[in-house]
Amino acid sequence: MKGGKFFLFGGMIVAILFLSFLSLWQRARMTRVGYEIQAMQTQKGRLTKLHKNLLIEVESISALDKIEEAAILRLSMISASPTTLVYIKGK
Repeated sequence: MKGGKFFLFGGMIVAILFLSFLSLWQRARMTRVGYEIQAMQTQKGRLTKLHKNLLIEVESISALDKIEEAAILRLSMISASPTTLVYIKGK
């Protein structure tokens, strides 16, 4: 009888230790996932801000005034007079 009680007691101890280990492992995993979520949210914020800045830059570059300014300053082009006709041949 003593051997059976000892075996039962030992089994309960092992079960308690196993469940405790599972609980700790789950909490550690939840903490790690929480940190990963926080890092991804931070990255999402940075990427959203970068996206907005790039959209603004695209809009400013594609504005006709900016294109004209770049053509005059960088490419030394001049504005054509209203009476000048320029023919462009197709392929």
